[in-house]
Amino acid sequence: MKLDGNIELNRLDRTHSSAGASTFTAHGPSHAASVLDFDRPAAPASGRVSRFIDSFRREEGTSTNFALHVTDENANADGHGGLGGAGGGIAPIRERHGQRYYDLHAANAKTASTLLARELKGRHLQMIAIGGSIGTGLFVASGKALSQGGPGSVLLAYTIIGAMLWCTMQALGEMAVVFPVTGSFSAFSTRFLDPSWGFAMGWNYAMQWTVVLPLEIIAGALTIGYWNPEIPKAIFVTLFLVVIVAINLLGIRGYGEAEFIFAIVKVTAVIAFILLGIVINIGGTPTGGYIGGTYWQDPGAFNNGFKGLCAVFVTAAFAFAGTELVGLAAAETANPRKSLPTAIKQVFWRITLFYIVSLTLVGLLVPYTEPRLLGATNIADASASPFVIAIESAGATILPSVMNGVILVSVISVGNSSVFGASRTLAALADQGQAPKIFAYVDRRGRPLFALLAVSSAGLLAYLVNFRDHSRVFDWLLAISGLSTVFTWASTCLAHIRLRRAWAYRHRSLSDMAFRAQAGVLGSWVGLGCNLFVLGTQVWVAVSPLPLHGGEKPQSASDFAQNFFVECLALPVVLLFYLGHKLWFRTGFVRVEDMDIDTGRRDFGRLGIIKAQEDEERQAWPKWKRLYRTDTRLHVLIEDADYEVYQIQEHVLPRPKSQNATAKEAALRFSFNQDPFTFNVTRASTGEVLFDTSDSPLIFETQYVRLRTSLPQNPNLYGLGEHSDDFRLPSVGYTRTFWNAESPFIPNRANLYGSHPIYFDHRGDSGTHGVFLLNANGMDVRIDQTESGQQYLEYNTIGGVLDLYFLAGPEPASVSRQYAEVVGLPAMMPYWSFGFHQCKYGWQTIDHVAEVIANYSAAGIPLEVVWGDIDYMDSKRDFTTDPTRYPLDKVRSLVDSLHQNNQHYVQILDPGINRIDNYGTYSRGAEKGAFLRAADGTYYRGLQWPGEVVWPDWFGPATQEWWTNEIRTFYDPSSGINVDGLWTDMNEASNMCADTNCLTAADSFSPLSWNPHKPPPRARRSSSSQQPPELGLANRNFFKPNYQIANHRGDLSSYTLYTNITNADGTYQYDTHNLYGVMMASATRAALIARSPSKRPFVLTRSTFAGAGRAAAHWFGDNASTWDHYRTAIRQMLAFAALHALPMVGSDVCGFNGNAEEKMCARWAMMAAFQPFYRNHADVSAPDQEFYRWPLVTDVAKKAIDVRYRLLDYLYTAMWRASHDGSPAVSPLWFRYPADAATWAVQTQWFLGDALLISPVVDDDSQSVSYYLPRDVWYDFWTGKRVDSNGETKTVDGVGWGDIPVHIRGGSIVPMRVQSANTTAELRKQNFVVTVAPGADGTARGELYLDDGESLDVSGQNSVIRFTYDGKNFEAKGSFGYSTESVVERVVVLGGESGQKAQTQEGPWGLDKAFEFRV
Repeated sequence: MKLDGNIELNRLDRTHSSAGASTFTAHGPSHAASVLDFDRPAAPASGRVSRFIDSFRREEGTSTNFALHVTDENANADGHGGLGGAGGGIAPIRERHGQRYYDLHAANAKTASTLLARELKGRHLQMIAIGGSIGTGLFVASGKALSQGGPGSVLLAYTIIGAMLWCTMQALGEMAVVFPVTGSFSAFSTRFLDPSWGFAMGWNYAMQWTVVLPLEIIAGALTIGYWNPEIPKAIFVTLFLVVIVAINLLGIRGYGEAEFIFAIVKVTAVIAFILLGIVINIGGTPTGGYIGGTYWQDPGAFNNGFKGLCAVFVTAAFAFAGTELVGLAAAETANPRKSLPTAIKQVFWRITLFYIVSLTLVGLLVPYTEPRLLGATNIADASASPFVIAIESAGATILPSVMNGVILVSVISVGNSSVFGASRTLAALADQGQAPKIFAYVDRRGRPLFALLAVSSAGLLAYLVNFRDHSRVFDWLLAISGLSTVFTWASTCLAHIRLRRAWAYRHRSLSDMAFRAQAGVLGSWVGLGCNLFVLGTQVWVAVSPLPLHGGEKPQSASDFAQNFFVECLALPVVLLFYLGHKLWFRTGFVRVEDMDIDTGRRDFGRLGIIKAQEDEERQAWPKWKRLYRTDTRLHVLIEDADYEVYQIQEHVLPRPKSQNATAKEAALRFSFNQDPFTFNVTRASTGEVLFDTSDSPLIFETQYVRLRTSLPQNPNLYGLGEHSDDFRLPSVGYTRTFWNAESPFIPNRANLYGSHPIYFDHRGDSGTHGVFLLNANGMDVRIDQTESGQQYLEYNTIGGVLDLYFLAGPEPASVSRQYAEVVGLPAMMPYWSFGFHQCKYGWQTIDHVAEVIANYSAAGIPLEVVWGDIDYMDSKRDFTTDPTRYPLDKVRSLVDSLHQNNQHYVQILDPGINRIDNYGTYSRGAEKGAFLRAADGTYYRGLQWPGEVVWPDWFGPATQEWWTNEIRTFYDPSSGINVDGLWTDMNEASNMCADTNCLTAADSFSPLSWNPHKPPPRARRSSSSQQPPELGLANRNFFKPNYQIANHRGDLSSYTLYTNITNADGTYQYDTHNLYGVMMASATRAALIARSPSKRPFVLTRSTFAGAGRAAAHWFGDNASTWDHYRTAIRQMLAFAALHALPMVGSDVCGFNGNAEEKMCARWAMMAAFQPFYRNHADVSAPDQEFYRWPLVTDVAKKAIDVRYRLLDYLYTAMWRASHDGSPAVSPLWFRYPADAATWAVQTQWFLGDALLISPVVDDDSQSVSYYLPRDVWYDFWTGKRVDSNGETKTVDGVGWGDIPVHIRGGSIVPMRVQSANTTAELRKQNFVVTVAPGADGTARGELYLDDGESLDVSGQNSVIRFTYDGKNFEAKGSFGYSTESVVERVVVLGGESGQKAQTQEGPWGLDKAFEFRV
């Protein structure tokens, strides 16, 4: 397998260090065993005879090269573990405390650890699916069905049963692909329903096929009598038995090849009959005339009414029996992920073509009154076949012999399948401890030898062929398990329903399944219902038989009783097996929370590997088939072999779909060395090495993972937020720590509120690439040099896997878009949220808030959004208002007043829920089990603003429902506070407990008791269920791992949730800590959508992780009122908006902590007007700093908001583009000028959108600014004057406190409102002026996006208008779905050459259609 292209690898084999810690050593790429062509080990014996004898020896579980093994090396006190190969390990039937019990975990592991050979190919499965069970059920038994119900009943019943079987096979396919275990039917019933029911199903299924073997051999011998009835039948019994046994002793490949040939014969016969039938029906034979639908008229379409239809249901169900063998064969298929779905899909064509079409023709050619239909002497009597009757009626003489030959092939095929089906089911039962252990014996050829011999020995019963009443004997034998197929199908559907419930309970995404049933769970419900209906009709027809035909003897009472038990004996037999096993082992119905959905699961952790191999096969596809594929991303996954190490859940951060790029097309190439394991990534176009681990081997231990890559000297690295350091990261002695923490004053070189392990590596002319490590664990990323001067970047994590995404670029903005594809596109924000916001912690009363609003109005400063900090709460509890300071009626009145003035209101929510019994939010959450629990099982308690609190468990199955209900109730527009958005704070999560001794000395608090070195119990997990995958290793030091990350707050649990807490899904806060904030923000967004389904929600979050932009906006936390943090706000904005796919960001304008100084606040008010999120906010300890507090700031704020609002649609367009394809709404200079080395370190200028370059004054108390203009044409935004730059730094003195240099990049078109307004609602009514800034070539282009500003789904009611100017002609084209009365009043073309005057073209032009004009 080639490894370049878009691949996901690498599985790591697990070993144990001498210290007892689990370590993982990389051995190169791991592939699913199912998709490899293995070289068989040489037999130890010499000579053909010796090798033949040696092949029957037991296969050892530790040496097989062609079987998938599931191992569990974490044996515990209960003995769960050590489940190695089939030859060893723990037996499912065990004793505990003197009591017998059934170990479901061990049973599942045994069926997953099959030693059966995986040699069936795709073509084998496809032919088995298409024609494997076509036999006497179709060729002969359909005659009985036609006689009993008529052609209408046959067509209807076979169609309905066919649809039922399609649903059933889809369900079976999903389970068999995900869990290709031995004895799939009984194993699935054991695993997902009840071990006792699995026992009953397995034995009845095995018994049915065991009885079918001699019955089919007898049928074959009797078929020979068609040509010569004098030949002794025992000869052919012997011949057929030897042939069938020999085929099965050839191994699974022999069985597959035989069935492949048999199926071809049967399929060819059916197709030939269909063609012949059409010819006969239209009168195409020499002796026949046109038949058409004659027999549907006379004698008619239906016989015996509804009961006749029910009788046909039973016959139809048995005609389809054997189709399920495809699922049984999955455990011995080389690549079930690829082959089985294809085979399952063939079932539809088999049902449609071979059953529905052929039986429709039979009904047209043979009347149901035809007496020969009831003349069968045995199940293979061709004389009673409606196919033969149709041919004979047409006058053919030799074709009946041909059809008889086909029937002979069919009965041998079914006999062959019976040995396969019964032996594999017996072997699986033995593996599960439900049959004698000897049947689990698998030899070195992968054959269940003793199971094969046992089933084959039942074939000796075929010698009863010469016994006069042999048919009666077999009727009774078959009656014992006669309904097992229907029971199997029904159980399969129910097991699938239960699997899906367990899948959802574990918060697994359906995308984790390698194959999903096309009919979904609904199809399984349909299949289950139809199967139960068939069972019911079987009983009814047995109790009340069809009317007798003329000449038939009436049944005596004994005959009636005998026929009833022959038809229904299987029902009490199944119940006897079920109840017997249940009483013996006292098993219970498997609960959803206890279901094992991981043991034997062949795809998890390997889907990417398997898909990578499929991608390589697509290299042979024609070009047209690959045009839609992209090639810019490489995914490398290095994980543990046992899939226990934590990986971020799919529902938390959905993974991107594979791009299916071929190696030839891929922009990135992957290569590796196996021992020691190292790898590198290169750019395909240049061969440049982008990531190289060859100088330092990978370390993969239980609580420490290290990966180091070499870098060029003096690299240009950016990202790895959230931090307050330089935008271009230092290259020596620098450590970036990821551990979300409340961080007052946003210290430098410290972990802050968010974790975004993505970096951009910019290499000038050779391009830019990105590297994203999808890992939520605490980590240090070091950028430094070795003693020899070699530059490197090194990941040091305390857990998790190495899930790396390499983003090819090569343009910087392309890397931004590629990263957004991985973590999710940012959410589009409502139009009003781009207005100016005011907040303050310390507004003590609602009356004070009203005064602030009035003061802004009096000062003439537009105020769009008013915020409520925790001041509004009663005792700082969420979802309450202080009855004295913020009475609900007054708050509602103020919000109504804001809305009447087209203003908006946002409130804060903290995650800490006050733990007091009379607090409804707490009580309702407790009822839902919505809170995190401590190691001792009680609610985990800590300290936050209200005092003692508990924290929501966002992984809990009912937490979202509880949180949504609280938000919908408290913020109900008719009875509560009609907020426009919500603000989630303190969600790192911040805990005022400094360490793990918190609360132990507090009054009324009892001490928490735990052993920090003892892992907590797994939440809601029974001792009999296997630990689900990727939830995190147990037996770790959750508080103080040996490797300590540089958390600036101290230990891992300092000032946050204790890291030994177990989430509802079994994961640990140790692994999920960094996800807490983004999960709270996502839950809040979902609640707001539930509250107002048609409106875009607005959520602001303090804590973030990769992908947070999908749910929320972000502000940079508790900064300070200093010039340094004024400058820091620019760097942080560049990182989040350009690199981290989170564009709606901004700082607390004028600073949160400390005293804001007038001139600094004036500069900040102007600078922040050109950032996406614009909010003034301060702490309770800081003086009031609303803009109207200072005359200077008042004037500057008016100017700042005026220009912001005029540009708001330009900004809104850039933000829409970011949400549409990930293009950065804000970007550094080097994004536009990547080859200009002078731009690489610039961190105080930025592009807003594509056109505007913002260059604020940044020095303390200065009125001078130096800024860099790259080599290009520029225009002063304020004056329109053209500036031609050769790439130079310009210094401007005398910059007023309300001024800021802004330039339009040449080649741009900027749409703006003609004038500003007091609110964004009024702003939307203003007309537009479009400014054209020609580039050096005289051309320009731009874009304008319009919609209603608030709909979550605009449903095509939006406009994307593209402006172009070619030097002479201006043109506006695009889509015009949004209706607006606003028009373009004028278009201004700035001077194209230095000294040339601007040209103005007056309008108006409507924005509901395209327009153009010549300038």
